[in-house]
Amino acid sequence: MNGVRRKLETPSALAIALGVFVVLVLAWSAWGALSWLATPVALKTRLAGIDEAVRQVATIGRQAGDPGRYADHALCEAPLLEAAQTLQGQLVNVAAAARLTASSVTVIPPDPNGDSARPTPVSFKLEASGGYEAVLGLIRSLGQNEPEVFADTLDLTSQTSSVSIKLTGRVLCKPPVL
Repeated sequence: MNGVRRKLETPSALAIALGVFVVLVLAWSAWGALSWLATPVALKTRLAGIDEAVRQVATIGRQAGDPGRYADHALCEAPLLEAAQTLQGQLVNVAAAARLTASSVTVIPPDPNGDSARPTPVSFKLEASGGYEAVLGLIRSLGQNEPEVFADTLDLTSQTSSVSIKLTGRVLCKPPVL
């Protein structure tokens, strides 16, 4: 330290650029390696399968509104209000024929502002009670009903010597011919 001072050399622009380039290449390589490790091998194949399944469900959903996709006996032909009254009478008669005590039969009139190109649902709620065999008879009868009864919920509650049934569902009516 004899009074000699050393001057520090500053790196050249080429050395700085080379250092930045090396850091970028290392960062890009690390990102690629981590991305490869985090991505399942068959991800693209699985995603393509999911996309196809979504397309199929959407197609089936659109076709479900087509009255031609239903069997002839599945859709009622009557005007909606008449269909609702007929359905209520059918439900009361089926419950009585099965020897059940119908405590409540409610038919919900359809929305008159619904999509006129699709089958229109006429919803109902049936509450009844009786013997186990009578409830099974009711379910069998509804399975043979014309138009078809589509069940949304079915609750059976066992009581000591009887069963109570709560059934919500719907029948579908053809759209009016315009």
